[in-house]
Amino acid sequence: MSDQKEDKPAEKKAPAKMLTIVFNIAKNELGHPSKNLRKIVKHLKDSGRAKCVLFKEEIVYEKIKKADVIMFNAPTQKFRGTELKA
Repeated sequence: MSDQKEDKPAEKKAPAKMLTIVFNIAKNELGHPSKNLRKIVKHLKDSGRAKCVLFKEEIVYEKIKKADVIMFNAPTQKFRGTELKA
C-alpha cells in the first residue's frame, strides 16, 4: 500500500458576470456620476465588476432592459407618464 495522494484537477470558477449600471442624468440629477459619484464609478470600473453607462435620453423600456441596475440620483425634474410606465 502506498501513501500517495491522488491529484485532483483544480475546479475552475466561472467568471463573475459584469454588471451593467445605468446612471440616469436626463432629469438634472443632483448626484452626477462624473461629479458627485466619481469615486464610486471609478472603483466599479477599476474593479472590473461593472460597466457604467450614462443615460441622457427619455427613459424607454427597450433601452434600459439590458441594465442590471438603474440609478436615479435625486432628479430635479418630474418624470413623464411614459417614462414611469417603462
